[in-house]
Amino acid sequence: MKYLSQFRSGTLHKTSFAEQIENALDELAREMENFLDIDAILKIARGH
Repeated sequence: MKYLSQFRSGTLHKTSFAEQIENALDELAREMENFLDIDAILKIARGH
């Protein structure tokens, strides 16, 4: 019954949603790495 109580309280759903957000942000970061030259951006930011 403890497992089912997570459904009733919404805890399981909230955790699942939080994990989905985290996974989406991780995927976005990986994709951005393909298109952004971080070293060049840092070089420009440092004024070099």
